[in-house]
Amino acid sequence: MSTATLEAQDRGDQRIHEITVTVFAPSHVEPKHFTWPVTNKVGVAAAEAAKAFGIDVEAPTFQKGDDVLDREKTLVAAGVKEHDTLEIVSAGGGV
Repeated sequence: MSTATLEAQDRGDQRIHEITVTVFAPSHVEPKHFTWPVTNKVGVAAAEAAKAFGIDVEAPTFQKGDDVLDREKTLVAAGVKEHDTLEIVSAGGGV
């Protein structure tokens, strides 16, 4: 089993694996919850989250604890696990 807890849904012959996380954004008190395929790249997921919060971030990525995640890795490869808490940041630093 991978390092992430996967939720699998059967859709015909295709099996989709998803991960649900909580995302915080600067200047927003309330977080939002997102569910993405584990194969999504961090940068794609972060851009979707930034858009949902209505914030404009150049090169958005996530920070998990003290670690800024590599935008080019998939969520699982970057170490994101089911129910993790992430924060939107700019890959170049700060939002």
